[in-house]
Amino acid sequence: MPNTTGQTPAKLPRERDRDGERFCRMCNDYLPLAAFPAGQRRYACRTHLWQRVGRPAKRKMLAKPQKRLLSRLWMQCYKDRLVFGHARVELTQAELAALLEAAAAGDNASASELAVLPKDPRMPLSLGNAVLASREARAKMLARARLDANAPETDA
Repeated sequence: MPNTTGQTPAKLPRERDRDGERFCRMCNDYLPLAAFPAGQRRYACRTHLWQRVGRPAKRKMLAKPQKRLLSRLWMQCYKDRLVFGHARVELTQAELAALLEAAAAGDNASASELAVLPKDPRMPLSLGNAVLASREARAKMLARARLDANAPETDA
């Protein structure tokens, strides 16, 4: 039944998916289903969800210094995992915060000058395998890991 009151309906009408395409209400166009997030059906593509939800949430999070530090350290761990040949980082940001808190109680070093490294580089980074070190120590350990990864294997 058409809306004759001149008011905007509380719920927008549901658009049917065409063959492998869905209508994005912000783009005002049909896009491939791969351009939409998995899960609950939404009518906003990933790009527009990022603009409306993701970017403001990230800005809000990065406005808090402790959250920004944790995010930077975790992202550093995530990038370092490739050098060590790990598939994932098993250390969460909450565990990272606890590790920093414990280190802050016994040391006067600035948290921004620290890096998180695995005690055993052969094992994935987790709470039991994490240690705080200086950035210089991190650079040396990563250089050594790169050399070990590029060294030719010899069968003896």
